[in-house]
Parts: sequence; structure tokens; C-alpha cells
Amino acid sequence: MKSLLILSFLVLGGIGSCHSTKESVKLEDVKWVLETLNGEAVKLSEEGSAMFVKFNAAEGRVNGCAVCNRFFGDFELDGAGLKFSHMGATRMACRDMEKEDEFFRMMDKVDGYAIKDNILSFLSKDKVVATFRKSAD
Repeated sequence: MKSLLILSFLVLGGIGSCHSTKESVKLEDVKWVLETLNGEAVKLSEEGSAMFVKFNAAEGRVNGCAVCNRFFGDFELDGAGLKFSHMGATRMACRDMEKEDEFFRMMDKVDGYAIKDNILSFLSKDKVVATFRKSAD
């Protein structure tokens, strides 16, 4: 009986802590600014440029900026699973096109996400492929 009580406490305590962490920051309706891409810090050559993503939960839409081009599409959540589809983008040329192309290739591979300490991680086969920080605006 004592073992059952201890097990119940651990399970319920774990559920409570996961729930509160998940509720503190949501994926949707936040501007997420790219910090790392494929394990490397993102440094862009044009001052003031940033790569970011926003999720609109009500419409199941995603949009953002990848260096100089805007992108948009659909997203689907399934627990911690995340998939992008029907993606499109403007096609202007800019200095950091290689970084932008790398960003779009990464988004094609994303199959999950995690949020911890205001950092959003995109995952591909349980490996972090990009990290974003929650923007103040």
C-alpha cells in the first residue's frame, strides 16, 4: 500500500509539473525569433534583420520572415508533434540567401517541438534542428 501511495504521488506530481510548464508559454500567438539553426548561432549580415515565426492557432496558419522573404502556410499539432504543409514564400534576393534556404529545408523536416524556459525548439527525429526565443513584441 505504501508503494502504491508513493507511486501515485510521483505520477500526479509529474503530471502537475508538466502541465504547468506547458501552460506557461504557448506555441501560438507568440513571435518566435530564430537563435540557432542546425546547431549554429544565427548571425545575419544585414543589421536589424531577423528570422522569426508566428503561429495562428485559430486558423491553423503559420507565417514569418526568413531573412528577407516572408513565408506562410499551414501547421498541424498532435501532442508534441508539429508538421508544416502548403508552405509558400516571396522570392526576393538578399545577402543571406544560403541561410534562408537552410531555414526552409529545416522546416520541411520538422516533426515535433518543445518549449522550455521561453525557448522553442523545432525537432526532427527527436533532434533539435532550430531554437527560437520568445520575442517581447
